Amino acid sequence: MSLALPFFGEWRQNRAGIATSMCFLKQVNVYHFGAAMRSLEVSSCWSKSMSLLSDFFALNLEGNVIIYSSCVNACEKSSQWMKALELLREATSMYIQLDTMIYSAVISAHAQVRLQES
Repeated sequence: MSLALPFFGEWRQNRAGIATSMCFLKQVNVYHFGAAMRSLEVSSCWSKSMSLLSDFFALNLEGNVIIYSSCVNACEKSSQWMKALELLREATSMYIQLDTMIYSAVISAHAQVRLQES
């Protein structure tokens, strides 16, 4: 069962619906978090994404490139380049194999802020 399917049509009305609904599942795994993180990424909910990442690690789940990528992309879409950079540092310290998309998202978030300042 995909966690994202029941909420796909209504993510605009309730952006945190997927993340909130996870607390009702008996066994939450990395795939559930991946779907929830992707939902938050699409809706640019960077603060909820960061909060969900904390919950992810509180359950002693192992981080991966998908989880970090979704969180970094949510930060990028919200021009939160410092948070994106913080996530990048955290992921590299955990020896997670990152891809060029994550680095591009951090650079893009920084560039957006620089454009807004000028």
